[in-house]
Amino acid sequence: WQFLSGGDTSPLSAAVRENQLECVLRELGQLREEYRVMITMAFFDQLSTAQIAEQTGTTRHAAAMTLLRAVRALRERGGGVEAAN
Repeated sequence: WQFLSGGDTSPLSAAVRENQLECVLRELGQLREEYRVMITMAFFDQLSTAQIAEQTGTTRHAAAMTLLRAVRALRERGGGVEAAN
């Protein structure tokens, strides 16, 4: 739609972005459940670390540290995402 409406997205860049998203979701599915939950809450649900802490029954600091570990684990697994650029 962006391509047709004159946006900055070309068909090629849209395909690359879709491929990257598929890779991230595939790798996300391979993470520990705790990490998947944290990443989902932070990036898909767009909750703050305070909100995540409240929902998971932890402190804000513990939620932030777990999210940091989750993102690191995802980056370590997602080596193919950068190659798609």
